[in-house]
Amino acid sequence: MYKRGKICTVVIITLFGICLMMGYAFHDSAVTKSKIMDVAEKNNYDIEFEDEDEFMLLQDDVKYYFKCGMTKVKFEKYETVVEAVEDCNIVDNKGYITVISHDKDTVEVIQEDDYIDEIYGGEESTFHERIRFVCDSDFSKESIDEKYHAAAIGKGEKEYNRITNNFITVERLKELYENGLELSECINENVKNIT
Repeated sequence: MYKRGKICTVVIITLFGICLMMGYAFHDSAVTKSKIMDVAEKNNYDIEFEDEDEFMLLQDDVKYYFKCGMTKVKFEKYETVVEAVEDCNIVDNKGYITVISHDKDTVEVIQEDDYIDEIYGGEESTFHERIRFVCDSDFSKESIDEKYHAAAIGKGEKEYNRITNNFITVERLKELYENGLELSECINENVKNIT
């Protein structure tokens, strides 16, 4: 009985020591609000925290959103205001683009706007519209995932064409997405160097 108690004590003390060492190691590598603020100041980033583990970085009128994990910052999405390339009854000729990173290879592109349309009796009214498509991170038309548009086969391609022809080019979507990923890498690299 005494021997069993001694073994349990040794195991508990060993586990406690391991937990202390892991906690100390985690503390040094943890992504904290203060470390993010230090990186922002060092790199002249305009950062605004939504809460303790989510923040927005404004760069060239594009809002990039990030989430802080235990050991790194993850790029979540970006938002930008775009001008319609042609007059298509859009209020102020502006649309709003949001690109959400679902995982390493999949993105969701959402375009929102307010448009003016005629209703019964010839009166004009303003409506809010939201369209979207899901594709790979190369933003290729061939990669559109139609399962998100099960009610209307081909609707993803139609919305892809509407967004990329009227509001923002595929190259620009990709450029802003890759910039969000690069900002995330830069922040992570700088956070590692802060002790």
